Amino acid sequence: MKKSIAILAVLALATSCIEDSRNNNMVDDTLSLVYDEVVVPVSVYSGSHKVTVLKSGKGTKAATATLAVSTEAMEKYNTAEGTEYKDLTAHYSFSSTTVNFQPSDPTRSVTVNWDSAEVYKVLTDGNSVIPVVISEKSDGIEINESRNLLLLNILNSTVSLASSGSTVVAKEQAAEDGEVSVKIGLDNAMPKDLNVKLTIDNSLVSVYNAEKGTSYSQCPDGYVQIPSEGATISAGSSDVFCDLTLKTSALFQPNGKMMDFRTFVVPIRISSTDETGVIIADKVYYLLVNSPFAGAVISRVWGQYSASAYWAAAYGLPSGADRNLALDQNWVYLPYAVGGTVAKITAISVNDPVNTREVNTTGFVSGTITTACVRTIDKGDGSRMLVATGAAENNFTFYAWENGIDNPPSVFTLECTWRRGGDRFEYHGTWKDGVLYVHAYQGQFATRYKVENGAFVSTEDGKFNGTKRSLVRMTGSDTGFGGFHEYPGQDQMVFTTSDISAFITMKNTYVDPGDGQKAWETDREDFPGADMTWGYRTFTYRGEKYIAYTAVDKDDQLKEDGITSYTTKQRARLVVVRDKGGFKASLLGDNKDIFFEAPLQGEDFADIAVAPPASTQGDCAVVVLSDKVLIAAGVQGIGLSVFKME
Repeated sequence: MKKSIAILAVLALATSCIEDSRNNNMVDDTLSLVYDEVVVPVSVYSGSHKVTVLKSGKGTKAATATLAVSTEAMEKYNTAEGTEYKDLTAHYSFSSTTVNFQPSDPTRSVTVNWDSAEVYKVLTDGNSVIPVVISEKSDGIEINESRNLLLLNILNSTVSLASSGSTVVAKEQAAEDGEVSVKIGLDNAMPKDLNVKLTIDNSLVSVYNAEKGTSYSQCPDGYVQIPSEGATISAGSSDVFCDLTLKTSALFQPNGKMMDFRTFVVPIRISSTDETGVIIADKVYYLLVNSPFAGAVISRVWGQYSASAYWAAAYGLPSGADRNLALDQNWVYLPYAVGGTVAKITAISVNDPVNTREVNTTGFVSGTITTACVRTIDKGDGSRMLVATGAAENNFTFYAWENGIDNPPSVFTLECTWRRGGDRFEYHGTWKDGVLYVHAYQGQFATRYKVENGAFVSTEDGKFNGTKRSLVRMTGSDTGFGGFHEYPGQDQMVFTTSDISAFITMKNTYVDPGDGQKAWETDREDFPGADMTWGYRTFTYRGEKYIAYTAVDKDDQLKEDGITSYTTKQRARLVVVRDKGGFKASLLGDNKDIFFEAPLQGEDFADIAVAPPASTQGDCAVVVLSDKVLIAAGVQGIGLSVFKME
């Protein structure tokens, strides 16, 4: 026992003689401000913000830090970063300007306070800041100058109506009410709930008519009913929907018949909030109410926009993938249309853009672009079928979902000697009797293929020359992404790409391009200004004929709309014109009778996409149902919307 005690005593003595070197590789204590970014946005209505100081290093010393504001440090930051921040001056106070650390303390905090009711009055253009620095410290400790400026950016909040309006068709029965939701947005979220109230301002009816060149009437009182309690944007949220009831009975006369009208306009604006100081934007929501007996109207079902980021990224699609689209009564289809081996087609519900699914792509063949283009076609019995192509060299693959999109498609390999065959196509006719047109991305030829009863066939009718394909000879340098659009019952087609546009009529003469095929010649007539337009679709609804297509807004269109600050290719629109008996008769110059236009980059024509796409393609698809028409329209990198005509 005595021997064990002696050994322990020796070990204790030895241990006491060993120097503790655990801190040798650590830096001396330093002080710095804690933040992720130098500029920290703070709502003026929070009334306070905590500022934290960090003591890092060995942690063996007590320390004292003194906080202050520094206009000099703020100005240096402005010069370096090209900003214009301004000090709030005497409108705030610190709970304490001294921060005391014990040796083991890693952080200590103080609170900056201000009176919201006073400060909101002096805020300037979002540039008001409280520039906090560590101005003094105790001896033997350093200040980390790279983290010694915190700009508390004190922001007011602006509440506004997110959209400039919408169109509804009144219900036919007096007892059947309607509903419309108005989105209210807040640019800077607040730390507490904000109640917002709406009102109808009929003094703006004349303003709307003057701006739009219309003569709409004021809506009868009582039709649009706004909840008296308003709508509440929850703390930390940036928007809320206010549901308005549309009382159809207000549109009926004492004799039980609906009033004789075509369109009423209801101007809705924000009247007040329950927080003094919140800025109310002067944007007005104009609700157009159409009579159910006054003909068809078009309204947007939903839209996805690239306002601050590429819209399709939320659907797992990379930049450039949204080059074309297809539509049926349930889904909008988007191919993963970028180079590579990914076989993917995303379906988005026509009713709810959050509801999505993936199409079965079993059996897809890898190519230059594995899923390049999608369309839906009539199977020959009135039902629609999804078809697609994959782009490749020398040949390309055509897919048809004959048994629905949950099952693998039928696969067809088609010969095509032109570069990137299958990159984009148009299909005319039905799966029982149709023609597939594929335009070469670069070159003077397009290729067409005959389909009979769900098979690509050889014909001896002089048009397909005994092969499964024939060439269509174009004239000039007809490059770009696009295709042939057929007008039913006429030989003339519209040919548009991202680069050129023309009216094309097939001829009965041909040339030999040198590979043993007949290349059928065409007559071509210029179609001025229609480059960067796509998806010309003809349709009939309620006995009236229309043509819908998608167009990128170019400089002349922007100027016509009064938009003077713009970047080309960051705005686009859906256009629907009245059909006057053919493409030329309906689309050229003064012949064009526009029935409906809507922006694709946002709710308003003045909205702008976050950036122009690297290359530009667009598309439009139309499906006519018994009670309505669905229209999907999109332009690469700008946005996608679904509309309905009723």
